[in-house]
Amino acid sequence: MQHRTILVMGATGSGKTTLINGMINYIFNVQWEDTFRFQLIQEQTAGRSQVDSQTSRITAYDIHHAEGFRVPYSLTIVDTPGYGDTKGLDRDQEITEMVRKFFEDKDGIQELDVIGFVAQASLPRLTPTQIYIFDSVLSIFGNDVKENINFLLTFADSQVPPVLSAISQAGLPCPIDAYTGEPLNHKFNNSGFFCSSRESGNTVDKFNRFFWLMGMENFQRFFSVLATMKTKSLSLTKQVLEERKLLEATVDGLQPLIKIGLSKMEEMRKTKQMITNSQAQIEANENVEFEVEVTVPQKVEIPAGQFLTNCNKCYVTCHNPCAFENDDDKVDYKHLCSVMDRSGNCMICKCSWNAHFNQKYRYEMVKEKVKRSSDAIRQQYQGAKNEAVTNEQLLKKIQKEIDEYELQLMELMESTYPCIQRLDEIALRPHPFSAPDYIDLMIAAEKQEHRPGYQQRIATLQKLRQMAEITAKLIRDKRAAQKPPPPPKPQPPTDGFGTRRLSSLFATISRSFNNSGS
Repeated sequence: MQHRTILVMGATGSGKTTLINGMINYIFNVQWEDTFRFQLIQEQTAGRSQVDSQTSRITAYDIHHAEGFRVPYSLTIVDTPGYGDTKGLDRDQEITEMVRKFFEDKDGIQELDVIGFVAQASLPRLTPTQIYIFDSVLSIFGNDVKENINFLLTFADSQVPPVLSAISQAGLPCPIDAYTGEPLNHKFNNSGFFCSSRESGNTVDKFNRFFWLMGMENFQRFFSVLATMKTKSLSLTKQVLEERKLLEATVDGLQPLIKIGLSKMEEMRKTKQMITNSQAQIEANENVEFEVEVTVPQKVEIPAGQFLTNCNKCYVTCHNPCAFENDDDKVDYKHLCSVMDRSGNCMICKCSWNAHFNQKYRYEMVKEKVKRSSDAIRQQYQGAKNEAVTNEQLLKKIQKEIDEYELQLMELMESTYPCIQRLDEIALRPHPFSAPDYIDLMIAAEKQEHRPGYQQRIATLQKLRQMAEITAKLIRDKRAAQKPPPPPKPQPPTDGFGTRRLSSLFATISRSFNNSGS
């Protein structure tokens, strides 16, 4: 017996639950005249807002073919929680992680026939939040499933659904209907499915019957197309989910290390400038004091039941949150923390796994002002033999240290390039959230709409924007590096404080940290 698998995804409030219940009534050959209707998923309306998802977890419904079915095959319908409800981006990221784990389960589904993206037919344009929801879903998959995406449009009428134009304008990857030139879609209107089938002859009953019959015709077309779809393995999609998880963990984990490095470079540049400006006093054996800003780790308690990975050698949080509570599990070949490589070293700080621990606090980098003196600096750079160093030698040593820190920062940035390149190769939507301007629009919309929980969502969006700004720059630099180099140009002279080699990448990151307020 042939078997088909449908994955149903979409935004909260798009009508997923009602659509799936309608599918079941079609499959089981329920007629308008019947006095009953099947409800696979119970509608939960009491005490629940329209902007809260009906579904809280991923559920697979196996429907084994039986005599009397309207379809000639067995089915698995996978229902997923709705994206974009009032719980915000944190909840959406949880859903993506749930999908990843669901696909990884050896007893779960290994292939798909249709990815049914449910959307309201009447949307004339996509808001930044709606584009984010589309991107959130599409970014999960490998690029080999593009032809298996079907838009399931709810609340539809006989007209061309406006949302199709919005989907095309947004440039979302999807198959195109050869006859209409529009994104491949199926229209549904389920308003008549659970109405009474009484034949009173009044206008309302006639409309209900009309919508029921139209719904059955639409389901007939959908399931006929489903029978012809080419089944796709989830192998590439699983790789995309792993690479995306690694990239997000890496960018998040690198931020404190970058912040420390930038702060140290700024401290040394200020020290170098002070020595240059105070050369006469120092040569006269005066001890010149000055103030610099440094970055130090501060312990911040985390909620009970949350796990992370701290490096107690570097005093940074390399992975937060982490799936594993037990420290030994972080390098177990069956599990493996996202930031640990197969040799047992951290991909963030490069220290061994046994320097990392799950603790009740995370490290947060804060700025402090401290006093420095020319005598202490000179002693620091004299070395073990206490050999006297001239101002010129001292400046060269400080410059060398600045250059070394810059090189370390570049190496940290480049550690993300393999993930970026792999996602470019295999993902349906390689880098959906790498445009800071796009996130700014979402923040502005949240401020304007004031939906419940908007303040928490704005805080999450601001953190996401900081990561997006860094990721966007990394992607641009990676792609620029792959282009043939232009003819060499004369290098501008150094300003004497080691800033010539600093790329715009560091300026971008520095600006992000300054704007974050920490």
